[in-house]
Amino acid sequence: MEHSTYSNTLGFIEIADILPPGTTHQDLNLLNGNTYYYRVRAQDYSGNLGFYSDVRSTCPWVNLFRAVAERGLFENRIHRLN
Repeated sequence: MEHSTYSNTLGFIEIADILPPGTTHQDLNLLNGNTYYYRVRAQDYSGNLGFYSDVRSTCPWVNLFRAVAERGLFENRIHRLN
């Protein structure tokens, strides 16, 4: 699996090898508002590489205020149970 923060055609770097039977990867440490482009390609047991997949992109956005507020509410609920 590769990703780029530059464009959908340039700047790709390998971020993970997904070995069988795996089918997913969680990309951590993404920055809010940055666009990330992803592509994958298969490799057989002989080491032959397939063609790259179509490029897909995402722009993560987490409402940090809401996340902190929800965490505080969750911690308050736990505190009340104890």
